[in-house]
Amino acid sequence: MYRMFRFKSVAGVMLALVLVAVAAVVPAAAQEPGADVGAAQSFHAGFCVNPNSNSVAGPACPLGAPQVVPSGGIASTEVTVRDVDNLGSIQIALDYNADVARIKDIHPGSIFDGLTQGVDYTIDKSKIGGFAAPLNPAEPGIGSVAACGGTCWRSYIFITIYNWATPKVPLSGNGSLIKIYWQVQPAPFGATSRVTFPILSMANKSGSSIWPCYPDTTPVPNPWCGPVSVPILAAPAAPDVNLLVGSPIVAGLQFQTALEGGKQPGDDDPNCNFPSPNPLNPQVLCMTDVTVVAGVFVDVADALGTVTIPYSPSYPTVTASRPGYLNARATNVLPGDDLGMVTLTAGDITGDNVVNIFDLTVVAGSLGAPVGTSTALEMMDFNADGVVTIADLAVVAKNFGLQGPTPIRVIH
Repeated sequence: MYRMFRFKSVAGVMLALVLVAVAAVVPAAAQEPGADVGAAQSFHAGFCVNPNSNSVAGPACPLGAPQVVPSGGIASTEVTVRDVDNLGSIQIALDYNADVARIKDIHPGSIFDGLTQGVDYTIDKSKIGGFAAPLNPAEPGIGSVAACGGTCWRSYIFITIYNWATPKVPLSGNGSLIKIYWQVQPAPFGATSRVTFPILSMANKSGSSIWPCYPDTTPVPNPWCGPVSVPILAAPAAPDVNLLVGSPIVAGLQFQTALEGGKQPGDDDPNCNFPSPNPLNPQVLCMTDVTVVAGVFVDVADALGTVTIPYSPSYPTVTASRPGYLNARATNVLPGDDLGMVTLTAGDITGDNVVNIFDLTVVAGSLGAPVGTSTALEMMDFNADGVVTIADLAVVAKNFGLQGPTPIRVIH
């Protein structure tokens, strides 16, 4: 029995190392080239903003209450798109009240899942710091104090997709374009910021606009919605957001979580295929959700990875966990502290908070197995393709020897 276990362990390690080495030397050019994109005008259903705080509803964009943000803390807003096809580039400009919130960072949305930033596409974030006047005189003017709620700034995001040999390029379908992470200012309870998008422009590989495109009322030539000349569409208006600073009891602690490998950190799905086996927990948690324990409070991540903890004067420890991953922990956290993006390290299949030979052996022995509704196999499927593959084994091999809890960086 010992010899058999030793053989499997060594085989798992050797296979993992070989696979990692092969992955490192296979050139991107060896991939199948994607289909070329024509210059024909294309259309999409429209933009939305999540959380559901649109004051102007696009297609299937439900109106909702203002997005509550924590004074002095972090919040996130997501721009989504429906039924886009042949996406090659994106230009976005957004106006907001800098007295309430300023852009801390921009992350790619789910529509970029499966692509590598810096290889398959780039995000130019050099102009997210905020400007008091438009960079281009042809742009729509920045909103008045009444429009944005205070000191109006404009920020810009440019995304270019250029690795056309990647099978997933050009992009198509439904999903989020960007996630905006706000650094909320120490604004008083009840302060608001209206966030508008004067420019929401997508183009295909040839540079032709994918309509609807904003601003769609700019006189010809329109540098954002062209070069193909088309009539102005009777399309839903561009979405906007109303950020509302909540009281400390409402705001508490808020941050984002993510999973190495790209799996969705949570969904709060009541029909979860992987329910928690803990009968002592009155809240039926989904094992595929990231769970966060902060002092006496417990929360699970939503589909965007957002975790919101009720107010407490302090949180001695904040621990994020999820089966299949090493725990992450912060200590001596205060309300409004910046925890940034907490990404859990993959590879701990056995649950001992260490990535070791046992984890390698289990994953190596499960190669080719479909996940189905098996909790054990779901933990090993780090890229969420529904099967335990060589790519999942390579993740475990990469993290071999790491131990949790991994530290969460806290900015007070």
